Amino acid sequence: MVQFVFIGIGAGLASGLMFLSPLGGTSFALPLFFLSGLPIAIAGLGWGTAAAAIGALLATIVLALGISPPAAGIYLAVFGAPLTWLTRVTLLSRDTPAGREWFPLGRILFHAAAVAALGTIVAGAIVGFDPVALAADMTAMLTSFMTQMAEVEPPPTAAELAPFVKFNISIMPFTVPAVTLAVTVLALWLAARIVSASGRLTRPRQPMWTAALPREAVLVLVVAAAIAFAPGAVGYAASAAAGAMAAAAALAGLAVLHAVTLGLNLRVLILVAAYVGTVFLGLPIFLFAIVGIVDTFLNFRARRFGGAPPPSTT
Repeated sequence: MVQFVFIGIGAGLASGLMFLSPLGGTSFALPLFFLSGLPIAIAGLGWGTAAAAIGALLATIVLALGISPPAAGIYLAVFGAPLTWLTRVTLLSRDTPAGREWFPLGRILFHAAAVAALGTIVAGAIVGFDPVALAADMTAMLTSFMTQMAEVEPPPTAAELAPFVKFNISIMPFTVPAVTLAVTVLALWLAARIVSASGRLTRPRQPMWTAALPREAVLVLVVAAAIAFAPGAVGYAASAAAGAMAAAAALAGLAVLHAVTLGLNLRVLILVAAYVGTVFLGLPIFLFAIVGIVDTFLNFRARRFGGAPPPSTT
């Protein structure tokens, strides 16, 4: 009993320091910041949800006292609480006549999208998301940066940069939760690998390509996308939900690609091209989201393997 308490305390201190890493200005600051939830996930998967909760709570208290309550609130909403909850659902299981049945990977992904959307909404409420003020600040900052970097050609003016900045800020309620989901899934996956290597992971490892979204995720995506056109806070919240669910669908689409290319000679080349295209072009992510949504109903992977994987997500 004492062990999980100390593990939670260590995880909380490590997580809080990683959240503060951007203050150091090192080259590893951003990756460490994005992986702030990793120690919490490791504690939760290896020593139980209570250890994760202790770590998340301690990190929140330390950040509130050392930095500010808003910073602590953002940490708890985006990193601490989501990873604590996801470690809980990851370890859920039940005994059936066929053996122990674990919480499906697709439903874990659905929960990850939900907490990513909720965390983004809470963080936005804490900072007070104001598109007009943010656009003005970002335009001024970019203009100053481009002016300092320009050597020969005249830098773009504020008027020329304004449409670009305004567009990117307008889609932030959609893109931020999508990125948050990706970071959350990465932290949970890394934690599972680390805990598995130590022999403490009670859940058997499953191929990630078996993750298929439940149909409720598609329903949430459609409803949220429709409400996203509403003005004000309601539209922003719906955009966050739509962005997170669309990102989850894209990850499911990538899982489909991993599955249907199994055994192909060009599999590595296909996967590398898919990931490089997604990272540098962005457009493929929409195609993968469509594939993930369609797969929810047609189950391409079951067809590819004669009806065996992936496990049912109903």
